[in-house]
Amino acid sequence: MGEELKILAYGLSSTGKELNLDNMYVNGRYVNVGSDSKSVINKVSHADFQIYGVCDSEVGVEKDRELGTHSSNVVMQMMQRLQTTLTDVGKIEKERIWEAMVDANRTLRRQKNEAGRDTMGSCFASLFLHGNRGLAVHLGDSRIYVVRGGRMLQITDDHLESSDMYRLGVISQAQAEVHKTSSNLTAYLGMDDIYDAKDEAFSKYFVFYPGDTFIICSDGVSDALPNEELERMVRLLKDASVDTLANMMIKAAADHSDDDMTIMILRVEDAPGEAPKRGNSTIPRKENYEKPASDGEPMQNTRADSGYPQDRTRRSGRDPRRFRGRGGTGSPPHAEPFFHQR
Repeated sequence: MGEELKILAYGLSSTGKELNLDNMYVNGRYVNVGSDSKSVINKVSHADFQIYGVCDSEVGVEKDRELGTHSSNVVMQMMQRLQTTLTDVGKIEKERIWEAMVDANRTLRRQKNEAGRDTMGSCFASLFLHGNRGLAVHLGDSRIYVVRGGRMLQITDDHLESSDMYRLGVISQAQAEVHKTSSNLTAYLGMDDIYDAKDEAFSKYFVFYPGDTFIICSDGVSDALPNEELERMVRLLKDASVDTLANMMIKAAADHSDDDMTIMILRVEDAPGEAPKRGNSTIPRKENYEKPASDGEPMQNTRADSGYPQDRTRRSGRDPRRFRGRGGTGSPPHAEPFFHQR
């Protein structure tokens, strides 16, 4: 492994309707919101600290899609400010990220009230990379995957009622995927009480290695292509360039949906630190990314000199009925919380 972080990134956003309300942030660059054609960002970054992300600002806009362009701008500007702040700090800091999310949420709620809407906002998923440490941050149903050694793992869990019911054991994973498109969001930027979603927004700090590939996508892609199909394409195109992989995935998704679609492929060309040892560390495992289910569970692969603390945050135990993103309303009074079971 080398002395610097080098990421090869390719982002592709395809319009499904009259205005594309998806957007993508590629380490300092993003596209003009509301684009009516395909947008591409191709970038190689050599920097110790890098940020990547996608957003889907269709939450609550219904037919007035112009409203969604304002939400997208808020998310992109949040990432841009965070890049400046965290580059100056020299490390990934969850609290600074959280403060930026709260500020963006406040702005989106104000815009929602000015527009006279019950619901308006944006889903987003982002990767913060520093040296060979990473942090996944998301609200909503945009997704982040990691690919290593031909194995693909979904790092993020959708903030949807159907996903909560699957985690509770009420329905199967297959049923959750079937009901995904009609399920209400339980968290997104612009929600009424973002503090209830804080613990659900962050992964653990995790380690990544040269050769790792990350996929970040909006729900337009993941709704059209189940994880099994995405992994099949990853294995089939394991030697393909990032732009070929992204274009093939968008093409396959477009055969099943006319939604806006955004996908970003990140390939780790080099990173500082130790190379992975053979065995378990070479296989991406969910427990290396998700929050511990109880206090005191140490983070995987953390060195004492990494500068990143062990993650001891509990899951929030939020009520999956409380937040309504797709046409729903507020929480029922005196609702008993459902606790996640792992």
